[in-house]
Amino acid sequence: MKMDVVKELFDTEDLYDVLGVTKEKVSDEKALRSAYMKAALKYHPDKAPAEERETFTKKFQIIQKVYELFKDEELRKVYDQTGTWPDDEKIELDVKSFGRLDEDAILGFKKLYQGSDEERQDIKKYYEKGNGDIFHICDNVFFLNVLDDEERVNEIIESLIESGEMKKITKGEKSSKVREQKLKKAKKEAAEAEELLKEKNLGGGLDDLRKMILAKNKSRGSFLDDLEKKYGGAEASSKKKSGIKPRI
Repeated sequence: MKMDVVKELFDTEDLYDVLGVTKEKVSDEKALRSAYMKAALKYHPDKAPAEERETFTKKFQIIQKVYELFKDEELRKVYDQTGTWPDDEKIELDVKSFGRLDEDAILGFKKLYQGSDEERQDIKKYYEKGNGDIFHICDNVFFLNVLDDEERVNEIIESLIESGEMKKITKGEKSSKVREQKLKKAKKEAAEAEELLKEKNLGGGLDDLRKMILAKNKSRGSFLDDLEKKYGGAEASSKKKSGIKPRI
């Protein structure tokens, strides 16, 4: 497998960076699985803007392949020694199809992630990156919704500040007006997503994730058309020998 494709998509040939896991943590099954789920959810094609869907699909497929590589201890050792993929297989990416994330796996990840130190550190990261903007945090930390989770997030932020883990960011004078506008937009998108869920008769354990994606992609029909198939545990068939179905 040629690394130039990885370089082109992720601007790095370091597969640890691609998956967001360190060499020290990669042998920890829980840490590896968590890194995979975060990367896969981040680049899932149904969360992509229309103009970036092809790129997201390719990244999603690479992430699946890297996850399978790191799960295999022998192949991982070969990569560590050579810095290249352990075989000569050419990467063939099919932008018309991609592997699926099993619903139980997503729900399992959500259960472990919410309330964990990992979520806490992600909130800290995006608090600092977003200059204290709660909307920036909720847009980037998995499973958060500003309408439902603001109080809990603020409690975590306060505890991080009180413990000295990060400094409080003072917001500007215009933040109140901007907040009102963003809340109004969030409520509108949530209502539209709720209505679309009802129209399609969709619900169940992944309701929050569906709403999140719908709110960001309400103008596209592909997610709605394939939602039950994609998140209902059904696996996509693949004619490519290089296609990998994650064993989660």
